Amino acid sequence: MRDLFDLFTRDRRYTKGVSERTLDWYRQCWKAFDSVLNHATPETLTKSDFTTAIEAMRNRGVAPVTVNTYARAINGFLKWLHEEERCPRLVKVPRLKEPEVVIATYRPEHVQNL
Repeated sequence: MRDLFDLFTRDRRYTKGVSERTLDWYRQCWKAFDSVLNHATPETLTKSDFTTAIEAMRNRGVAPVTVNTYARAINGFLKWLHEEERCPRLVKVPRLKEPEVVIATYRPEHVQNL
């Protein structure tokens, strides 16, 4: 599977023109899911494999936004595998719900004080 990932990164570099930083990001995301990707073939990949890896990341304290960032890159790789007909079905890494950040605003009495 690592050979296919290397083909994917070469394809991104030469046909999509992505930067070296983007390629580094892809490699970092690979490391996050290496427990799944290093022990599978395109034919055996399932969504539940990724769910198990996500569970392990969350148990280690990895934030949902970080997991989703990793998932975004790996989903690009999985889509490429399917489009290149190297994977019989399109597998997607599920995304986590991210907590909403509500920015504190001034109440009318605060504005009057200003």
